[in-house]
Amino acid sequence: MRIDGIIFDSDGTLVDSEILSARAVSQILQDAGADLSADEALERFRGCQFAVFADALLRDYPVMDAD
Repeated sequence: MRIDGIIFDSDGTLVDSEILSARAVSQILQDAGADLSADEALERFRGCQFAVFADALLRDYPVMDAD
């Protein structure tokens, strides 16, 4: 058997990308004039599918651009 590659999924082990994503979303919203803290973003969207997360942001924060 030949192995061409290995994928290591360290999300939640070495790095929790949801915390980083919540911080980024919070900053983007604040820059656009909306108020959502990183803690609130994390509480609302932790474990959520990206499409559901994006739809909720566009619905709840009209300052967000669909693009």
